[in-house]
Amino acid sequence: MSNYAGALSSLVDLVLVSLLAGIHPTTVRRDMVDGWIAEHNERAAVDRHVEGLLLLSEGDPVGALAALEAVLATPDPLLDVPVRASFRLALASARIATGDRQGALQEAMLAKTELALWPGWRRDRAEALIRRLAGAGGRSAAGELTSRKREVAALLAEGPTNSQLAERLYISPRTAAAHVSNILMKLGLSGRAEIAACAVRHEVLLEAS
Repeated sequence: MSNYAGALSSLVDLVLVSLLAGIHPTTVRRDMVDGWIAEHNERAAVDRHVEGLLLLSEGDPVGALAALEAVLATPDPLLDVPVRASFRLALASARIATGDRQGALQEAMLAKTELALWPGWRRDRAEALIRRLAGAGGRSAAGELTSRKREVAALLAEGPTNSQLAERLYISPRTAAAHVSNILMKLGLSGRAEIAACAVRHEVLLEAS
């Protein structure tokens, strides 16, 4: 049983972190889920857990919402607490993208509570999301972005890779990745696709500073 818990948490977290790092969901599906994870004993459990994360990164918040709700309705008791909290943050992001800010706030607060004993980037993301949702709303949060990060957010709506983004902005891919990570942290979002969806849906990230 302990081997199952360790394997499931490790594999799911690898997918989660890969998506947060900006690896395209198509690549994650092909090379990880349908690649070297395909023959793993826990493939079915991994599929069930990561589908919502992948759909969210692919810009399908409605599909992600259903998949993430299913995972959290009966959370696997052997899933590591920090990983489970990350699912709550992903669900919060899906709720934001579908207009349910109150539901998103509740999920973010639950995630923060679960992470009480786990300081670090996950709890930082939960706290950032709570600040965003408890504040004046998306327009205020977007106003916290510098003009450069607004430009990055606008370009992400076109779906570029970090290398393509770097070429457009005449910066290094590493700097482009840092900009994306900072935007995700500042706005409490879960992936590049959600930045783009938020920009289009709320028309706040594309405004001039």
